[in-house]
Amino acid sequence: MGRMEGKKAVAESYNFWYNAIKAVRSMQLTWDEIQANAVAFSKRWKDVTSEKQQDQGFIEALLRVFGVDDTWAASNTALSTMTG
Repeated sequence: MGRMEGKKAVAESYNFWYNAIKAVRSMQLTWDEIQANAVAFSKRWKDVTSEKQQDQGFIEALLRVFGVDDTWAASNTALSTMTG
């Protein structure tokens, strides 16, 4: 990966996480809901040895912990760029 491609990838990653945080802030989950989602997430992914094998699914599942739905994740082009 060249220097410019690396900078572009960093910028896309930053934009993705910035927009994800904005999406999370618009959700109104309680702490108990987030905690329950986190427990379910950790159980689902506990035996995976490499998140890279299932990277897009891992990120989508992580975002669901905080209430970001699959529709948002699927519509975010940076997610597919980051993972694939």
